[in-house]
Amino acid sequence: MKIVYIISDVDRSVSFEWIAEKFRNDSDISLYFIFLVPQSSYSAEYIKSIDYNVFNIKLKNKLDWPLAFFSISKILFNIKPDIVHCHLLHANILGLSSAKLLNIPTRIYTRHHSTFHHKYNSKGVLWDNLSNYLASKIVSISPVVTRVLTDLEFVNQKKIFYIPHGFKLNSFINVDINRKNLFRTRHNLPSNKIIIGVVSRFVDWKGLQYIVPAFAEVFYKNKNVHLLLMNAFGSYENEIKRLLRNLPNNSYTLVKFENDMPSAYACMNIFIHAPIDPEVEAFGQIYVEALASGIPSIFTLSGISTEFVKHEENALVVPFRDTQALISTIQKLIKDDKLRLRLMNHASTDIFEKFSLSRMTESLRTLYLNKF
Repeated sequence: MKIVYIISDVDRSVSFEWIAEKFRNDSDISLYFIFLVPQSSYSAEYIKSIDYNVFNIKLKNKLDWPLAFFSISKILFNIKPDIVHCHLLHANILGLSSAKLLNIPTRIYTRHHSTFHHKYNSKGVLWDNLSNYLASKIVSISPVVTRVLTDLEFVNQKKIFYIPHGFKLNSFINVDINRKNLFRTRHNLPSNKIIIGVVSRFVDWKGLQYIVPAFAEVFYKNKNVHLLLMNAFGSYENEIKRLLRNLPNNSYTLVKFENDMPSAYACMNIFIHAPIDPEVEAFGQIYVEALASGIPSIFTLSGISTEFVKHEENALVVPFRDTQALISTIQKLIKDDKLRLRLMNHASTDIFEKFSLSRMTESLRTLYLNKF
């Protein structure tokens, strides 16, 4: 069975690299990859290096759409795949349209966002509806996404297949001390402070505008804390940096990009993820990684977290958009050694089974071979 992955809008996504590794020796499935990118991406080069057919198609803006559509159609016509599986907006629009035109029988797209277009980009809803129409099957990554598809976009439930993301979660446990020390040195992170970590792009729906003031209040009562903000860039950057001006420069660290995320988590003593409503996260990989790492964590519940986060069992849950609740919960974690230990011991319960890479790829295989 020939399957073509069409991927846009990413330079690197290890998930596609893992999928390529998993299916490399599968006698029933032959994978091909098309990347729609401004220039060759890291993931494209890696997948090519492990002996896959990889096609890079230049896509910088809408002016490139006609040529990209023609190039995709030409590749698909030559390969004659049984399945096209598209990921992310431009791949969905161009890839599904081309596959429909060529009468490719199975057209799949994975829905990687939830209510984002409904709340922030009404034109995006039109593209989502087009993708829903063109696809013969849709992969939903969480129950939240399924509800958006059925309740807001009126997609037939029979089209939707629930396959949550999977990860190599063993990499987040027992991280080597030398890697941790290298991370600290690389980012000049203090070794004698309580590190409160956040992994969120600077966009308003991630809730950093509530986390930073909460940290500031805790800091001025307890100077023994340090804020680590990972993925520190995005459209809300000016607002977040304005809030950070209320803090001494040596009380926080900003990291735009880090390749060794297991070491980053391993250096954190407390973790916070506080998106602003229950549906804004389509999935929420951060929840899974933090708990797999065993960090005492504070969450608002959005996306996939409602499926496995239990208040005072494996994490502490706070209301949305509530700085005061964050303040009191951070202080509680700092003071209560027994609570931190209990959360650490129960953090990863069920995580490794629910979100294993093998479980995800086996579900995809079942979908491709029409055994769902």
